[in-house]
Amino acid sequence: MVATVPRSQEVAPPKRTCDLGSTGATAYATGRLMGTDCQIRATCTTPREALTAVDVGWQGVSECEQLWTRFRTDSELSHLNNTSVKDAAATTVSERMAALIAAMLWAYDFSDGWVDASLLPEVIAAGYDRDFAEIAAAQGADVGFDVAPSEPAAARSYRSGMRSVSLEGTQLLRTASVQLDSGGVGKGLAADLVAESLIAGGAHGALVDLGCDIRAIGVDQHDRPWTVRAADERDPHSAAVAEWDVTDAGIATSSVARRRWKGGHHLIDPHTGVPSETDLLAVTVVHRNALTAEVAAKTALLMGRHASVGWLAQHGATAVLTGRDGSLYRVG
Repeated sequence: MVATVPRSQEVAPPKRTCDLGSTGATAYATGRLMGTDCQIRATCTTPREALTAVDVGWQGVSECEQLWTRFRTDSELSHLNNTSVKDAAATTVSERMAALIAAMLWAYDFSDGWVDASLLPEVIAAGYDRDFAEIAAAQGADVGFDVAPSEPAAARSYRSGMRSVSLEGTQLLRTASVQLDSGGVGKGLAADLVAESLIAGGAHGALVDLGCDIRAIGVDQHDRPWTVRAADERDPHSAAVAEWDVTDAGIATSSVARRRWKGGHHLIDPHTGVPSETDLLAVTVVHRNALTAEVAAKTALLMGRHASVGWLAQHGATAVLTGRDGSLYRVG
């Protein structure tokens, strides 16, 4: 049985603002979804249209969270994880769940096995057995930003379950009981789906930022590209280490400095089954969309600097890598 907890309260509504510009209006919705700080921006002709667009976008991300989270007992993902394969060798899933599973399968192949959604038992064993906010509340000062490496953990016996999973349309096929985790693909995929839907709905620009997994399309209220920045993971209060002006791109950061707790963090090395410890502190990637950027950033972080620089270049990524020793490396 996968460790999950029921949602104790409804998601708080976002804070909404709107700025007028020379060519339109950009609305902002800011709050928390998918266990992280989020912001959705939409540029439209009028403020009313822009505010409506960010409301639609916020609802879209909320729907993804309700289906994909492992921290709700009533989510579709929890239902799948808690159903034995003998009862569900072939299972019909929703279109949104099929999109998530397709992303998991693609990520496993794209990353050469480094991003593995079947590592959920290992993630839970490492201590990520509930929403991060609950871990932070329980451990207090032992949780949060830290650049020091964790104490090495003993390797666990591990065999990927992704080869036991396939998808045909909305038919999920499993040849073994596999527990799946949306972490590593979920936020990037949600950012892509929502940003693209806002543009399809008539917005001139959309930026969906789900805790540093970002999809930016189009322009702001002054007809300018979106500016996105890579934070300095060595000091979150210092200036950004890089910035880019984009009109259609995904930007994602993977870091072992932030989402960590006493004894470990959430990024599992698939070769050992325990939290990864390489010479990298964080990786920010710019790629064609948020899903690709998220998977590439996590892959590079897990690989370490020596292997990841060539891999990122081979896969067409622009990236900034931050070493544990404070050094910066750039690709592209």
